[in-house]
Amino acid sequence: AMSQTSAPSIDDWRCPVCLEMLCKPVVGACGHVFCFWCEHKSMDVFDKSSCPTCRMPFSNLPAVCEALHFHLGRTYPKEYARRLRECHEEEKKTGNFSPNPTPVFLFDFSKVNEILSRGLQNRGSEKRLFDFLEAQESMTEPDMNAIFECTPGMDDVETHVLWEPVVLNCGHAVCKSCASSTLTFGPGSTSLCPCGDCRMRVVGDKMPAVCKLMQRVIEASPIAERVRREAAAREEAARLNAETELAEEEEEEEEEEEDHD
Repeated sequence: AMSQTSAPSIDDWRCPVCLEMLCKPVVGACGHVFCFWCEHKSMDVFDKSSCPTCRMPFSNLPAVCEALHFHLGRTYPKEYARRLRECHEEEKKTGNFSPNPTPVFLFDFSKVNEILSRGLQNRGSEKRLFDFLEAQESMTEPDMNAIFECTPGMDDVETHVLWEPVVLNCGHAVCKSCASSTLTFGPGSTSLCPCGDCRMRVVGDKMPAVCKLMQRVIEASPIAERVRREAAAREEAARLNAETELAEEEEEEEEEEEDHD
């Protein structure tokens, strides 16, 4: 059995740049997490930018990481509503608005009908949405299947809970092993995000590092042991699959050589 990992505390969700609670978190290719605007402001206009924590260079601003954004809304509704409100007030002054992932997912699914019937997800209703979020109770158990889900985009692999998540530039997370068996990184990569609604091109010189903060949430959940076992089984299946494909290719090459002889 796994040694029980403790879930991140509210202090672990502080942005290393502004030291406030993360607001619309983005995850760099190095796995470090920042507020959307903190990462935006740390970018170099003329040159490659570098991570404010580890100085790893990057050239594309990551999109808001939906899993962490929704997790913060559900786990710390009061604190997160305040941060979203502050951020929104600031944006109204500058006229620059950050991306706004599907607002209903900030809430437990039992609230969706009320949100839609009151039009809280519409643009211009942000203040009412934040008030509604602030009034929610914290969800003590994260909804793993709803929020921390890997969409591997492979016909033979079902949707599953993330393990060792890497966050793509579009803000969607994929298991490290799913990414290594289905996506290519670096110049000339034609891979697209496997998430059905997204399909954005995968950018970056190499596969992103695991987001340790997200992995801690997963490891601290009651289903962690099952998720770990399933991930190990998928990796083993991918390995056997790759070996079979390689053997088949070699066999074909041998047959071609025999035909030439």
